[in-house]
Amino acid sequence: MGAAWLARTCGACKFCQRGSENLCLTPTFNGWDIDGGYAELMTVHQDYAYPIPDVFTDEQAAPLLCAGIIGYRALRCSGLPPGGRLGIYGFGGSAHLTAQMALFEGARVYVMTRSSAAQSLALRLGAEFARSAEAEPPALLDAAILFAPAGGLVPVALRALDRGGTLAVADIHSSDIPALDYQKDLGPNGDLRP
Repeated sequence: MGAAWLARTCGACKFCQRGSENLCLTPTFNGWDIDGGYAELMTVHQDYAYPIPDVFTDEQAAPLLCAGIIGYRALRCSGLPPGGRLGIYGFGGSAHLTAQMALFEGARVYVMTRSSAAQSLALRLGAEFARSAEAEPPALLDAAILFAPAGGLVPVALRALDRGGTLAVADIHSSDIPALDYQKDLGPNGDLRP
């Protein structure tokens, strides 16, 4: 069994009631409110204990319970359609696991990140495109996920989206997101101008 960061939720607030436990008003966290993975022993509520398939070692499963959960949720929030084009901004732990999930599901993945090592990893994993964080992908995106804590990338990612595309912001903290001047930044069809 494994445990993620979220140790328990109230189950009663409107967020818990609608299945958005990550937004619970009174959550408890492993390693913050109660003993976590670095403790000698920890107690996990049965509703927040996850069975780990025997094919995974502890070392292989551990990232899935943190970075993997963050990436999985961000991917689902992005609204990526089957076979769609996904842009990933930033390419750390959650992002590279998300790319693998999206590729497994048949998506076309485009990675924009500043690190050349991360760009190389993205291409090795199967991304069609990997360039700098501000690069324009070669095709409009159906969905994008911002993992980088750089608010300045929000308008960059929005400009890369096709009509009806969704940007999911999955960073824990970010630098300021610049204001959009809708009169100046929007094109005649309501699209963000480059």
